[in-house]
Amino acid sequence: MTNQQVSGSPAGASDYRFTITYTARFDPEELGTEFHEFMKVRESDVVGSDDDITSMLEDVFTATNRIMQRRQDVIVQRDVADTEIGQEEVYAEISLRSQQNLDPVVGPDCRATTQPKVVNP
Repeated sequence: MTNQQVSGSPAGASDYRFTITYTARFDPEELGTEFHEFMKVRESDVVGSDDDITSMLEDVFTATNRIMQRRQDVIVQRDVADTEIGQEEVYAEISLRSQQNLDPVVGPDCRATTQPKVVNP
């Protein structure tokens, strides 16, 4: 997984849109395999634990090319995105697992985190 990014923008008067993008790379033997993609948008806190802005988002897709651009848009209410007074520093957690590796004890998965990005919900 490369080029992981998260961005945010207003989506109407009371909503906010987060867009998560990344490039997925597959080995030739993985082509035709079904993958489960898990994403979550979080807000970084200096003190305490980070806040979840979204619950875990899941999508299922088939690897049809060695390199695939992936994108997930999620819209939340602004008060959900605005976890602190002022600017938010958000990031996305992304996990990609093949159908055969959905059980965490079976094998490794591909995990990535975007760099934090400052947004103003």
